[in-house]
Amino acid sequence: MNKKELLYGVYTIVAGAILYFVFLPIIQNPEHYLFGNGGDGLKNYFTFIDYVRNGSGTHFSGMNYPYGEHVIFTDSQPAFAFFFHWINHNVINIDNNLVGIYNLLMIFSIFLSGLFVLKILSFLKLPGWYAISFSILIMFLSPQLLRLNAHFTLSYGFFIPAVLYYLLRIYDKNRRIIHYFGLGFIFLLSSFTHLYFLAINLMLIFVFSFIALIYFKKKILRTALKVIGITTSLAVFAMLFIRLTDKIADRPVKPWGIDYYNASFESIFLPNTGFLYNLLNVGNQKSEGIAYVGVVGLLFAVIFGLYLIYKLIKRESGLIRHFSSSEITKEKLLTIVLLTGIVTVLYSTHFYHKIDIFGITNHLGSFSQFRSIGRFAWIFYYTYTFFFTYYIFKFFNSQLEKGKKYVAFSTLIFVVVVWNNEARQNLSKGIEHIFNQNDFLINKDNTYLDILKKAGKNPEDFQAILQIPYVIIGPEKWAIHRGGWTLRQTFKCSFQTGLPIMDFMMSRSSLSQSLDLVQFLGSMPIERPRLKQMDNHPVLMIYDTTEVRALEKHMLSKGKLLGEYKNIKLLELPVDSLKSNFVPLSKKLYANKPKSDSIYLEGKKGYYFSENFDNIKSQLHFNGTGAKFFKNEEIICKEIPLDTQYYEISFWLYFDPSTVKKPIIYNEYSKDDNRGKQELPIDNIVDTKGYWIRLKTVVDSDMKHCLKIEGEGYIDAILIRPVDSHLIECKNGKVTYDGCEIAE
Repeated sequence: MNKKELLYGVYTIVAGAILYFVFLPIIQNPEHYLFGNGGDGLKNYFTFIDYVRNGSGTHFSGMNYPYGEHVIFTDSQPAFAFFFHWINHNVINIDNNLVGIYNLLMIFSIFLSGLFVLKILSFLKLPGWYAISFSILIMFLSPQLLRLNAHFTLSYGFFIPAVLYYLLRIYDKNRRIIHYFGLGFIFLLSSFTHLYFLAINLMLIFVFSFIALIYFKKKILRTALKVIGITTSLAVFAMLFIRLTDKIADRPVKPWGIDYYNASFESIFLPNTGFLYNLLNVGNQKSEGIAYVGVVGLLFAVIFGLYLIYKLIKRESGLIRHFSSSEITKEKLLTIVLLTGIVTVLYSTHFYHKIDIFGITNHLGSFSQFRSIGRFAWIFYYTYTFFFTYYIFKFFNSQLEKGKKYVAFSTLIFVVVVWNNEARQNLSKGIEHIFNQNDFLINKDNTYLDILKKAGKNPEDFQAILQIPYVIIGPEKWAIHRGGWTLRQTFKCSFQTGLPIMDFMMSRSSLSQSLDLVQFLGSMPIERPRLKQMDNHPVLMIYDTTEVRALEKHMLSKGKLLGEYKNIKLLELPVDSLKSNFVPLSKKLYANKPKSDSIYLEGKKGYYFSENFDNIKSQLHFNGTGAKFFKNEEIICKEIPLDTQYYEISFWLYFDPSTVKKPIIYNEYSKDDNRGKQELPIDNIVDTKGYWIRLKTVVDSDMKHCLKIEGEGYIDAILIRPVDSHLIECKNGKVTYDGCEIAE
């Protein structure tokens, strides 16, 4: 056994033993636990399992029925999902082992993280005992461990160290062709595991290569061109693959959050848990920007900074030679590693966006999809810990050579004890909520199958599951979160029955598809485009009796009860009940349509106002020929006369999918000293048509009401009417019902 085999053998024993005892219950019964049993965590299990079972090509059919979704946007670890899908359908059936496979992948990824850290420390010629010890410390202090209870794929901490390792080997004098292949493979694997790794590793490789070019000049020009060429080709391949296989044209262009989900000095150099965190009362730490380098990292930054200042003042020749010489050495490569981390960590803090003098950073096209830029600080975590790990040993060794054993060992013991304590705290925080009993994706549970069987039904009798309360998460501009907890039971029902879910919870989803799903809750005479791709089988409705809203109850009344489980009920919903209720009314109105233009109030009589902006010609319009463009202004201001009834103010807003932020709409009301302000939340919309959404609010009479908007866009069909009445207008041969045109 040579030294390398011994080194990796010892690491395997030590790291393997630690991981075994930390994750013992899960390793012994991998199918019985869920790292996350709700929210993003459970969703990520579900998308992976459903794709392996039922997916086809790049199509995921488990949610957003009948459209489905591109597997890349489901957080299902596509690279691994593709592989296990092939195994499942071509080699051996693994349907009953998918939760366990998923769990073991996450645990094994931690082992791989430490392994690639060890390879880097070995490359830097650090002794085996030291390299193993600090690879484990770096591994367990990693901020990516904090993703273990929800964002599972982002917990794969080996991708960044692996890319760094292959970069170091390639830019070293002893490079081999296998290192290029290793870099390409890891880059491609990480890109198809989670798109954030494509962006993070692309930035890492490019910044490292450009700094190396500045440092070593012509010596590594051909090497740098090869690295950049390989990486660019693979990145283009990945993006083209997605572009050519993705049929959705209206994904969010610039998701909100790039100026919020960032890193800071506090999230990098100050603790996020433990005694010091509470003592210092640390603030300004957003979870997406956590890349804590430890107390040792903070102390080293202070000491090393003072040391550099001293050297520069003294004009030390050694420091000057280090930066002026183009000779390739491991210490110079390590300096490039540190500089790479510094450049990328500034990006993660939103620094470049703030000083974007030439308007480049804020207009990077596809790169703007990566709104959680705080994650780019992970590069700094690894590069900086490698750097000070190396120089701590240099200090330790220099003190030994000077005969100062007490200083040497005191320093090393201090570093190890402090670092080990924080690594243990970080690991404890990462695994704090992962030992959840698998009550939702377990094969031995037939709860919902038994309910169907007792009702004389089979899963094949239905085409899909519709959950009430709704969950629509992914379009970024708006979302419905209310049914997130209930969604756990919906996943369980889908897992058991094999039926797809109409609701969805994914990433960068189609805005139009989310709007046409919420239509089923609406009452306007609008065609339902989603129904065109559905068949005549009924829908299996699952709803939580404790969470249902008033506007969802009318849909429930159309279903037939099949059975219940705790606070969950199952209904059989005829697909025809999802159609607009206004078909008979439409025929009636057109049959009795007057020959001349007219307008009348049906139901309670009272004051009304209607404005369709037909005098303002516009290519974008909801009804008629015109619509009003607004930008931070008042839409309408009307005084509703004294009445004994409430009034509804409504209008249609064009919900532009290409804009970054949604507008804020509010109603200012006043009478004498009685003044107030009420926001019209966009998340409560139910009536939609294309990208037009209907906003409404109920107001008092005998008051002045002014609708105002912060933002920009188009509005149309403003209407004020008594709550218990409807406004019917006949104009130019068209009939509108409460401002909505009825198809003939």
